[in-house]
Parts: sequence; C-alpha cells; structure tokens
Amino acid sequence: MITKEKVIREFESHIQYANGRGVFDLQDIIESFADTFWEKFDVTYDDLCEFLESLRVCNATKKVMTEGYCFDDGEIYFADEKDALKHARSLGYKSLSQAYKDDVYYYSEWESTDLFD
Repeated sequence: MITKEKVIREFESHIQYANGRGVFDLQDIIESFADTFWEKFDVTYDDLCEFLESLRVCNATKKVMTEGYCFDDGEIYFADEKDALKHARSLGYKSLSQAYKDDVYYYSEWESTDLFD
C-alpha cells in the first residue's frame, strides 16, 4: 500500500535529484515527479500533481513541511526558526518579531490533500 509518507520521501529525493541537475522551479519538479511516478502510485497524473502542489517545501532543507514560516506571500518557506531568522536578517531585520510586525512573514500549519489517506 502506498502511504502519504512514502510519496513524500520519494518526492523529497526527487527534489534533491532535480536540484542536482540544475532544476529549481518547484512546478517543474512536481510535473517531472508526476510524469515518472503517477502509475507507480496508482493515481491519476492530475491527482498526484494536486497532492504535490498542496505540500510546502522548506527553501533551506528542501524537505516537505507541515508547519513553518511563510515569506513573500508563499514564495519562500522555512521549517526552522533559525532559517527564518537568517532570512529575516538578510532582509534587514534584527529579529523575527520585528519582521512579523512589518508583515514580512507569518507562521502557519498546512494540510495536504488526502489522496493517500
């Protein structure tokens, strides 16, 4: 049986593989993963893409995250506070609380679609 965790692990590996080949656009990575794996997971291509698009990927670690820091209206995500702080500092802020007060980021939890539940 295919589980959500197995799909996520394979997707994380695919992200690393794609990045190693110079592919960094997440939508391109999602589509290449779906092209390769949709039949293996016994789902439609569109359903697999929808599932993958519901996930958030940490920009620092390239790991799928279920909660964390969201910068630039969803363009940049960090799972760990230290990575979020480093990014906030690169934007000129001394602390996350200062960046939060300026609406530079928010902290949230995300749920993926339940394709594999």
